[in-house]
Amino acid sequence: MCGILGLSFTPDSVPSRAHLDQMLRALFIFSESRGKEASGIAIDAAGELLIHKVPLPASRMIQTKEYKEILDNTYLRIISSQDPSPLTVIGHSRLVTNGSQGFHGNNQPVRSENVVGIHNGIVVNAADIFKKHSDLKRNTEVDSEALT
Repeated sequence: MCGILGLSFTPDSVPSRAHLDQMLRALFIFSESRGKEASGIAIDAAGELLIHKVPLPASRMIQTKEYKEILDNTYLRIISSQDPSPLTVIGHSRLVTNGSQGFHGNNQPVRSENVVGIHNGIVVNAADIFKKHSDLKRNTEVDSEALT
């Protein structure tokens, strides 16, 4: 299955940039044992949501320029924000079950309108859910989209 991780901090408990990086690196490395085909992160800070996902193992994603820029941008938003806000981070390391990791939309976190989620498991009745709920819009090949 997949590896999932999450951290959430109140406005007065947000760690330093270096400490956050250290925690996330450790969690991503640990989660990679559950899936190496793709990885992703979603960060909610100072009223803004950033999502980054790649068809790479988590250990490689956390070394990319884009990943480092997301953490830097998160810290800039937190520091420059007039109102202290919580910081929430979710991450995913994917073991492919449905849908190729080469198609960006199949990787997680999955976003559907106002819902962002990560999922570990297989939705065995995804086709039935989409058939029964015609209002659900299918954009990817992954079963996780049935949950959003």
